[in-house]
Amino acid sequence: MRASLSDMVWRARYGGRLGQITAAMGLGLALGLLTRKVISWAGSSNYRLAIVACLILFIVGVVVSVDARKVLLVCVALTIPVNLSFAPLGQPVLVNPGGAAAGFVLYLYDLPLLLLLVIWLFDTLSGKEPFFVTPVDLVALLVIAWSVLSMYNAPDLGLSAAELLRMFKLYLLARAAMTYIKSRAMMRWVLAALFVGLMGQSLLALLQYTRGARFGLGDFTVGDTSVNGVRVSGTIGWPNTLGAYAAALTVLAFSVWVCGASGVLSLLVPIAFVTGLAPVILSFSRGAWFSLVIGLGVCFGLAVYARKTSFRRLVAVGAGLVVALILVLPFQGAIVQRLSTLTASASQVVDRLYLDQVALNMIRQHPLLGIGINNFVAVMPRYDTTGVSLYFLQPVHNWFLFVAAETGLPGLALRLLLIGLLLGAGLHTARSADRFWAACGIGLVGAFVVLSCTNLVDVHLSTDVMQGLFWLLVGLTLAANRLGVGANAREAVVAPHAAPAGQARQGSLAFTRAHDDPAGPF
Repeated sequence: MRASLSDMVWRARYGGRLGQITAAMGLGLALGLLTRKVISWAGSSNYRLAIVACLILFIVGVVVSVDARKVLLVCVALTIPVNLSFAPLGQPVLVNPGGAAAGFVLYLYDLPLLLLLVIWLFDTLSGKEPFFVTPVDLVALLVIAWSVLSMYNAPDLGLSAAELLRMFKLYLLARAAMTYIKSRAMMRWVLAALFVGLMGQSLLALLQYTRGARFGLGDFTVGDTSVNGVRVSGTIGWPNTLGAYAAALTVLAFSVWVCGASGVLSLLVPIAFVTGLAPVILSFSRGAWFSLVIGLGVCFGLAVYARKTSFRRLVAVGAGLVVALILVLPFQGAIVQRLSTLTASASQVVDRLYLDQVALNMIRQHPLLGIGINNFVAVMPRYDTTGVSLYFLQPVHNWFLFVAAETGLPGLALRLLLIGLLLGAGLHTARSADRFWAACGIGLVGAFVVLSCTNLVDVHLSTDVMQGLFWLLVGLTLAANRLGVGANAREAVVAPHAAPAGQARQGSLAFTRAHDDPAGPF
């Protein structure tokens, strides 16, 4: 009787798993057939190869983990930096340097994202997943709503509609990430995907720099005064944007490393940190360099202040920094040369000041609603008193001025409030009793600091890759804050049973060791 009961349990368990695997393979086959039709419209072998690879990754992931939500979220994190886009309807879409293009354009990450959002919507409407609203949600929706109002002054409503659609889609990505990240294991998966993507960009950057490889995937190099006359861009699309992307994720990896990691992350994080410096350096982006230093300083200070690191861990991180400095030495001359070109009379500086003047002219004439979301470049000649639009038709290289020009001063205030709430949530998470969530909070604060600093001298957050990364980090921040606060609540419950006061940490610096933290290491 006992044997037959065990046999029934075995059949039920593995029969159900076999059914899930079969369903996953059927779904993958259906997606493959649909994508084959879409790719036939795109007419590019490189796109076909990349998207088929993405589908294979999805199918294998679902078969192995039997968790479509986790695999889809990981696929989104992996494919955001690939930056492959195509027009499924076959009509050419003009590139818009100031934001989303006016037309039906799909990016590689849209394939897993759209399926993830369908599942998320079904889970939410059916009550399977709880729906709750945070202050960040309210402000994000206000940002979108005010951007809709700014369309009143927009001469090209198609451009505005495309940008609003992208904003709402990526906001839903943040909601889905916040919903489905319910454990440290899930957060590790997403972080690992981000770090693997960073290492992939590092490899591409090295190949671009040393071999001039382009790979036919939409990436390109830009001639400049650096060594060999090359600045790399990976697949991000522009060297400065690659530098900002790599700097943000390198700071996140540094935070997780300096606070201690175990399992797969213990090997992945130091590699991601060291290799992540390659695209930052080879992009020759001065904004990325300065922002990286500021972000690393912020993360280090928070880790020490919150007592989430140890002396042994700092020694290991210090050794990694020494290795990184050794790798930087061959580029010392190029770095110095790049920094020496940053003078008040340099053409790049003069052009950016002219662009600032154009943005200020827009703000003076339209302080409330701006000139319309995603219309800066379209109306730029009307407000140009310097002549810069005749030879440099680009958005102002200051994202905050850019937002104020397009959506008015209230639009800028809402964006600043959103960033402030995210920094506050990250700092709150940094005080978590669980060192893993504290490390995530510290790293996410550092990433947002880097993004804010780089966008003082550029407009990266108007690009698809950086907007996708930003909103994915928003979802990670909200999830880490929710789970980190939960760890604090559990710590408060067990506090009466904690060690005697005489065994408390001593000293002004009081670095913690893995066994000192009740939550343990990662």
